[in-house]
Amino acid sequence: MATLNLGRIKPVFKGAWNSGAFVIDDIVTHGNETFICIQAGTNKATTDAAYWTKLAAKGTDGTDVGTTLTTQGDILYRDGSGLQRLPKGTANQVLKMNAGATAPEYGDVSAEIVKLAEVTTSSNATVIDFHGYFDDTAYYSYIMKASVVGLSANQQCRGRWLTASNTEFTGSHAWGHDYMYRHSNSNTGGSGGMNFGSNYSDHTRFNDWAQNSGRTFELEWQFNNPQSTSKYKTSRQYCSNTNDGDNYYVSGGWVSSEARTNTAFTGIRLYLNGGYYLDGSVFKLYGWKK
Repeated sequence: MATLNLGRIKPVFKGAWNSGAFVIDDIVTHGNETFICIQAGTNKATTDAAYWTKLAAKGTDGTDVGTTLTTQGDILYRDGSGLQRLPKGTANQVLKMNAGATAPEYGDVSAEIVKLAEVTTSSNATVIDFHGYFDDTAYYSYIMKASVVGLSANQQCRGRWLTASNTEFTGSHAWGHDYMYRHSNSNTGGSGGMNFGSNYSDHTRFNDWAQNSGRTFELEWQFNNPQSTSKYKTSRQYCSNTNDGDNYYVSGGWVSSEARTNTAFTGIRLYLNGGYYLDGSVFKLYGWKK
């Protein structure tokens, strides 16, 4: 019987191109592209069109994600030229668009009231300072909130403004106050009237606000335009007290005060006329956005 040699009936993949011999229908890869041999030869480069035809051309290089994302929490996004790395944000930040709406970024949650600073007392603290946080171009007013777990002895919580050198303003203050409280046997209240010429603002001038370890109080101090050089600095404070072991069960009141100066202030200080804050008392400063 006669034999008919049909030759190869399908291409044969030879792997990566080398300088050896290849025959028709051998398939090789080279430079991330694929070629088929159309004429037998030895050491014929894939660029030689007499011996090779390109079957698959190389595409555009993509982004090597493994080397682009370098830190846990990174994400990819595309800008005008290709994929880019966006480093992870910090705790409590959110993903949002930038101001030009061209790329994502991490930022803080936008709110009308922004926490600027926080202090938790330890080691028998006697003074609480918030200095360098004022920016009247950004904030309409400021609010300092305190939750005091107790004081070491009978005393009052007082406030003073701080100047740029972190120095207390001890000039003239004017303040007035009212208070109310519930006695164990009766309901009563009173008014303290006005005080001119004091060198501090009294935040707890409410029927012996002086606290000890058995009493707690909440304090709020709100003020506007502390950096102004054309206005006196007015503020108001609110305070509430609980006490389950002495004369007064519940009491509360307010103070309105004025620092009688056009000096620009850069901070506030809360201090005691004796003793110290018990550890764990929390003080927070907020800015109310314009």
